[in-house]
Amino acid sequence: MNTMVDASLRVIPAALAAAVIAYRLNALAVGRWGGGAVGLLVPAIEELCKTGGACLLGAPIALVHILFGAMEAVYDGYTAGQVRWAAAALSLAGHAVFGALTGWTAHRRGLPLAMLAAWILHALWNSFTLRMAENRE
Repeated sequence: MNTMVDASLRVIPAALAAAVIAYRLNALAVGRWGGGAVGLLVPAIEELCKTGGACLLGAPIALVHILFGAMEAVYDGYTAGQVRWAAAALSLAGHAVFGALTGWTAHRRGLPLAMLAAWILHALWNSFTLRMAENRE
C-alpha cells in the first residue's frame, strides 16, 4: 500500500482516540479547577492528545487536528443547540489552524516547539472566546 495512503488511514483512529481521551481529561480538569481550566489546561490536553496520537500512529498531524476539530464541532453543536453552530464552525477552523501550525513548525523547528506554539495559540484562542462569551451575557 502507498505510504501516504497508509498514513492517511491512521488519521481516523488517531483523531478518535484523541477526542475520547481529551473529552475525559478535559472533564476531569474542569471538574477539578472549574472553567479556568478551559483557558490554559484544556488546550494543553487537546494539543497533547491530537499531536501525540498522530505521532504514535504515524498519521499526518494536520489531518488529525482537522478531524478532531470536526468531531468537537459536531459534539458542541448538538449538545449546546442551534445557537452554538457558529461556535462549532469556529472550533473546526481553529483546530485546522492549530494543526497547520503544529505540522509546519514540527517540520521546521521540531516537535516540542510545535506543540508549545500550538498550545499557546490554542490557549489564547480559548481565552479570547471565553471573554467574548462573557461580554455577551
